[in-house]
Amino acid sequence: DVTTLLAISGQLAVAVENARLYEEARRRAEEVSALLATTIDLGSSVELSTRLDVIAQSARRLVGGDSCIIYKLDPGAEYLHPLVVHDKYAEQISAYKINVGEGITGMVALRGEGELVNRADLDPRGKTFPGTPATPDNLLAVPLKVGRRITGVMAVYREGLRGFKLHDLNLITSFAAQAAVAIENAELYQALRERANSLQAAYNQLAEMDRRKDEMVQNVSHELRTPLTFLRSYVELLLSGQLGELQPEQEKSLRIVADK
Repeated sequence: DVTTLLAISGQLAVAVENARLYEEARRRAEEVSALLATTIDLGSSVELSTRLDVIAQSARRLVGGDSCIIYKLDPGAEYLHPLVVHDKYAEQISAYKINVGEGITGMVALRGEGELVNRADLDPRGKTFPGTPATPDNLLAVPLKVGRRITGVMAVYREGLRGFKLHDLNLITSFAAQAAVAIENAELYQALRERANSLQAAYNQLAEMDRRKDEMVQNVSHELRTPLTFLRSYVELLLSGQLGELQPEQEKSLRIVADK
């Protein structure tokens, strides 16, 4: 009986391991597929909010999170304000800014290093959003980086006692990198558009100045042509002798006037 049971248990162990490996392979394939899908969306969508929304949804779904927030660092690097919020308390969260260095998320923005904190509600650094209940939750917070420059933070929450694993942190880091690139590209696009608008405005101003110059030259030419015509006519009349004989010095001077 023991021998038979050992043989059966060995087969069960193999079946369990195969099932685990299959599930692991399926999950990895799903992760790769999601990363590829978000990359494609990044190339096809222009609006930053649409790009970040796709990234946030994919990240939250793959790690089994209950909410996901993407924060952007303000130009003065003083606080984080939410750009995308996937949470049942989205209204309260969207109205709240996090100071850099405040709470776990603020520390991630300050240090530039991701954190995995299970039972974040018990962590001394933990903060609760105003207007939301204090419940057991777990947190993944990863900085959005472009080179060494930090542009924001991605935070994924999971309620209850189901903690995150290191693999979840690594996976969120990949999505955070995509979010950082999306924000950087949007800022570059905005800067280029503003530059193009500025150049267009300068061109329009130069074109208007050139038009006014031509108009002024035309007006001045017109205003000068009439009196100069009269002057030239009288000089030529004097030189012809019809108004009287000229002395040599007078004729010489008048010819200078006529030549000029």
